[in-house]
Amino acid sequence: MSFRCGVARRDILPAKPMFLVGYPHVARISTGVHDPIFASAAYFSDGSREILTLSLDLCYLMPQTVRAWREAIRAATGIPASHILVSPTHTHSAPQTAEILMWRGDPVVPRPDPDYMDLVARRVLAAAMEARASAVDAELAVTRAEARGVGRNRIARDGPMDYEVGILFARRKADGAPLAALTVYGMHPTVLHEDSTRISSDFPHFARRQIEESLPGSMVVYHNGPCGNLSPRYEVRVVRRGHCVRGPVVLFESAHEAVGAKDGEVQGVVVGDRELRRHSSYPTRQRAPTQPGRSFAPTAWGRTRCPWHEVLTRSRGGGPHATASPTLACRASDAAAS
Repeated sequence: MSFRCGVARRDILPAKPMFLVGYPHVARISTGVHDPIFASAAYFSDGSREILTLSLDLCYLMPQTVRAWREAIRAATGIPASHILVSPTHTHSAPQTAEILMWRGDPVVPRPDPDYMDLVARRVLAAAMEARASAVDAELAVTRAEARGVGRNRIARDGPMDYEVGILFARRKADGAPLAALTVYGMHPTVLHEDSTRISSDFPHFARRQIEESLPGSMVVYHNGPCGNLSPRYEVRVVRRGHCVRGPVVLFESAHEAVGAKDGEVQGVVVGDRELRRHSSYPTRQRAPTQPGRSFAPTAWGRTRCPWHEVLTRSRGGGPHATASPTLACRASDAAAS
C-alpha cells in the first residue's frame, strides 16, 4: 500500500485588536503578538481514501462553524466531509470564535467578530487546498511517547494524569526527508494567564518551532487531546534567552527513527528520566487544595495571580509580556541535554 501526504499552514492573526478569550469575566483586548497563531493542515491518502486534519490556534469552535468549513473543503477538494478532522489547540490567548454556555450572559465576553471569522474560514480553506495539492509519496510511522514535566492535574498535584503523546510521522518516500509530524497531547495551553494581553498559541508554538528546526522540511500539526483538569499551572517556568526547550524534539526524532524500523515494524518511544530543559525558576501560581464537593469559584481556590510583569522584566530585561518562551519539557533516559 502506498501513501501520500501533504501539509500546509496559514496565518490567522487578526488585523486589529481583539478580545482574547479563555478567562471569563476578564476584559482582555490584544495589545500585540507574543507568537503567531496558525491554521495547520495535514492531508493523507492511501490511493482510495483521503483524510484531512486541521489544527487551529483558537480556544473553541462551534459545531456549525466546523460543519461549514468541512462543506467548503469538500466542495473545493472532493474530500468527504466525514473524513475531515478540525480541532482547536485550546489556547487561552486567541480571539473569540465561539458562543458557549459558560460565558452566556457574561457582559465582558463579546460575540465572535464576523470579519475575523470570515478571515479564518478563508485561511482554513486555503490551507486545506494547499495540503492536498502538495501531497507527495510518503512513508508513515505511528508511535507514542510520555511527556512529563509539562503539567499536572490542576485539582490535585498527585491526581490522575495522562502523559501519553500520540505521534504520526511522515517522511518523503523519495529521499527520506522529514515531511509532517502530527501529535496528540492533552494539556491546557495556559502558560500565559489572564494578565497577558498578547496573542499567543502558548506552549504548542514553541514545541512546533523546536521540532521543525530539528527536522528541517517538516511541519507539525499539534492536536490537543482531552485535557480536562490537566494544566501547566504547577510546572510553569520562564526560559532564558536562547535556551529554547528541546524536550519535544526528542519525541519526534524518535518517531523519525521509527519510520526506518525493519520489516515495517513501528517502534514505541518511551520517555524516561533525564531532564531536557534549561530554565530559570520563579514562584508558580498557588492554589488551595480542593475538597470534595467544594465550589470551583475563584474564592474557593484561594487563587493568586502570577506576577508575570515582574518575572519577565527580571528574567529578560524587558517590559511586560516580553517574548519569554513557555516551557514544554519532557524527560528521556537515552538522551543528554544539549
